[in-house]
Amino acid sequence: MNLFQVLRDFNLPFLIIFFFIISTLFLISFILIIERIIYFRKIFINEKKIFKDLNSALNNKDTFFIFNLWHKVFSPLVNLIKAGLDKRNYSVFHIKSAIEQAIILELPKFEKNLTIIGVFTILLPIFGLIVLFVSNIEIFFLLESNNNYFLGFFLLRNIKIIFTFIYVLFCTFLITFLYYYIIKKKNCMIFIFEEWAKKLVISIIDKRE
Repeated sequence: MNLFQVLRDFNLPFLIIFFFIISTLFLISFILIIERIIYFRKIFINEKKIFKDLNSALNNKDTFFIFNLWHKVFSPLVNLIKAGLDKRNYSVFHIKSAIEQAIILELPKFEKNLTIIGVFTILLPIFGLIVLFVSNIEIFFLLESNNNYFLGFFLLRNIKIIFTFIYVLFCTFLITFLYYYIIKKKNCMIFIFEEWAKKLVISIIDKRE
């Protein structure tokens, strides 16, 4: 009994196992991605409100509001502003550098589970290729037997090949697309918060002067 015959005999168990692995990876990745999307949306709304409230308070010279916000609200934007104001007696370059350094401390909040999703994004196509190979092992058996007529007939009629290919392609493409979407979303949010923090810090320093 050769290798192709052995694999063909275990075709169904292998197929079930790897379909289960792919489905599990897909489901976990999808849940983690949805969690990140919801988190990004929620934090962006909150930080935007803080930015508008601080801008309004600065324009109205409402120092009481700023003081309360300072000591009661813990958010990435407020933390960046605090880091910038710690360097208020230095040049604008040092203030901006302090804010950029503070962003590094905030990154874990934004990058939570992104490493896991990235690993799953790599594993999905690998297991997908294994599933395609195992589900189509009979093709290799027919190739070995040089039965070209039955091979062509098999390819035309085997719905399993088409279904497997579409399923693997769908899982891989969707997770990869969503992964790079949230990476881009994360980078955009960090850039926006950095710019907001720099603007507010410079405005606060100017108002004091």
